[in-house]
Amino acid sequence: MSTASLSRVEVADIALALFTARGYDEVSAADIATAAHVSRSTFFRQFGTKDDVIFADHDDILEQVDAFFAARLRGQVVTVDARTDVIDAALLVLDRFLARLPSIRSRDRIVRATPKLRDREIVTITRYQKVFDRYLREQLPALRHIEALQFADIVATTHNAVLRQAIREQISPDQAHRDLAAELARLLTIFAPRAADHQDAAQPKLPLTAADARDHDQQPTAADAGSVVVVFDVDAPMSTVGRVVQQALRQHRQNRI
Repeated sequence: MSTASLSRVEVADIALALFTARGYDEVSAADIATAAHVSRSTFFRQFGTKDDVIFADHDDILEQVDAFFAARLRGQVVTVDARTDVIDAALLVLDRFLARLPSIRSRDRIVRATPKLRDREIVTITRYQKVFDRYLREQLPALRHIEALQFADIVATTHNAVLRQAIREQISPDQAHRDLAAELARLLTIFAPRAADHQDAAQPKLPLTAADARDHDQQPTAADAGSVVVVFDVDAPMSTVGRVVQQALRQHRQNRI
């Protein structure tokens, strides 16, 4: 393979091999550049820092998710409900990771052994939740922001829990796909689509009058509606995750009545 044909992910895999063999702190950016047969300037242009290279595949996958959603926002792909689109996108993300499972397992070991990478990983994976949330709000402008945020967060969290089980060889890749599809299908029964969620989607956005603005300011905000935070042990079974999330949301909604 010529060096010109190396993708960012392929360079990242070379870096992972070096980190695994020598230890993360013992490998420099120059070492990675040399092993990948690229100049240091090319390496830094592609990745910025050594800390960035290990998460290079996230950028590529997020671009695919953006394209997936953009096709539906432009009407190039027919969409029935934005929530289903988000679920399909989460399954797409899972499949991309499962296709590179040996590399993903290597990264998991390196991240767990390197404290400063753990924080970087948390920041990186929250990007998926933000992309899901943004799509829901763009596609369903009448949907309350807090509901879009809750749905996006639970989808991303459930995806991460299933992927973690596959990474640690608790389930097979095929089982991981089936489990995520089943858990997210159950999630749809909690966040059932309502006609009101779609009522503004096809309406043109008109400038707000002064009276409209006053009325808007008096509407409950996402902060007024509150949010639900549920914490799980990393080894919690998916049946427990789904049941506890459902109970927490039900209790939250009852408390607001």
